[in-house]
Amino acid sequence: MTTSDWYVFVECDSAVNASVLFDFLKDFVPGRKIFLGRGLRDESPTIIHHFYGFDHEADDDFLFPDFASGFVLSKELLTKLALALDTSTSKVGSSFAIDAKHELALMISKLCKAKLSSFPDRFCIRKNEGCAIFYEETPCAKETSLTTEDLFIGVKTYSGFHNVRLPVIKRTWAASDLSIAFFSDIANYVIPTIATGVANTERGHCAKTLVILKHFVNLLDGHDSSQKFSWLLIADDDTLISIARLLRILSCYDSNEKVIIGERYGFGFSSSGTTGYDYPTGGAGMVFSSTAARTIVSDCECPSDDSPDDMIIGMCSRRLGINIIHNAAFHQARPVDYPAPYLKRLSPISFHKFDDIDPYEVYMEYLFEPSDRRRKTEL
Repeated sequence: MTTSDWYVFVECDSAVNASVLFDFLKDFVPGRKIFLGRGLRDESPTIIHHFYGFDHEADDDFLFPDFASGFVLSKELLTKLALALDTSTSKVGSSFAIDAKHELALMISKLCKAKLSSFPDRFCIRKNEGCAIFYEETPCAKETSLTTEDLFIGVKTYSGFHNVRLPVIKRTWAASDLSIAFFSDIANYVIPTIATGVANTERGHCAKTLVILKHFVNLLDGHDSSQKFSWLLIADDDTLISIARLLRILSCYDSNEKVIIGERYGFGFSSSGTTGYDYPTGGAGMVFSSTAARTIVSDCECPSDDSPDDMIIGMCSRRLGINIIHNAAFHQARPVDYPAPYLKRLSPISFHKFDDIDPYEVYMEYLFEPSDRRRKTEL
C-alpha cells in the first residue's frame, strides 16, 4: 500500500478545488504533525461536548474542524495517531459518540499533542475565491413532494408539563394544521392528550415511545382511507421543529425503506468499529419511515418502562437492519450550545430544551417559515 503526504477528509456535499489545495499545502511540511481546517470554538462548556472545560482548565485556543469545510492531516500526524490508538492501554474518550468533529480534535490533542490550525479563507462554508474546500449543499429535490398529510407526529409529554410546554408547541411549530397527538400519563380532553397507560419516568421513556409507534402502526392498518401516512415524527415536549424543512428532507427518502432520520449518536464503539451501535437521539426528533415503524413494533420490546428509548431503538435497528441516517439540521441541544458559524451552514430543522432560552424567540429566529403548507387533524 502506498502512502501519501497529505490526507484530505470531506463530506458528501463538500467541493474541492484541487489546484488551490495543492498550492496551499506547499507551505507545510508533511513530515510534521499538521492538522488543517476551519476552526470552530465553543463559547462555553456544553452538554454535546461532555462539558469540556467545566471541571478543569480547558485550552482557550482549542479548536475543532467543521467537517463540511474539509480538513487535512499530514502523513506524520496520521501515522502518530494510528500508532497511539494501537498501543494505548487506556480508554480514549467517552463511551458516547456525540460530535465526531470535537471528539476527533480532542483525541488528536491528547494522543498526539497537535492542534488544529484554522484557515477559514481556504476551508470555507460558502464558495469564494481562494477556497480550497468549500461546502456546497446539493438539494436532492428542488420542491417538497410531501405535505403534512404524509406525516404523523407523536409528542411525548406528561401531566406536569401540560400547561408549561405544550402551549409553546401549540403556538409555534404546531400552530397550524398538522396530524398530531400528545401522548401523556393521563388523558386531558382539553389539550387533548392520549393516555399511554405508562407512568411518568425521570429518565428513559421506552414504553411511552413504543406506545406511540404502535399507535402509528394501528393508524396505518385502520380502515380510515383518509389517513395514509408515510412518516412518523416522535418529538419531546420541549423540542422545536421546522415542519416545512422536515418535509423537504423527507422528500429525498423512500418510506418503503427501513430508515430512521435524525441526529445520529453512537454508543460503545471501539477504535476498530466492531462493537457499538448508532442511535437517533430523541431530543432532536426521531423520524421513522412507515416500514421502519412496522419493523420495530413487530420485533422490539422495552427491557423496562424507563429504558432509554432512543438507545433501545438503536440496538433494535442494528439487529433488524434499519438504517439510521444522520442529518446535521437536527439538533439535540439549544442554539447557544453550538458555535454560531456552524449553525450558518444548514437551515436547522430542530432544537431541543427550553432551559434558559426564550423558545418563541428561538423558533422565530431559526425555524419559522411563513410558507408552511399545513392541515390539522387531532388524533
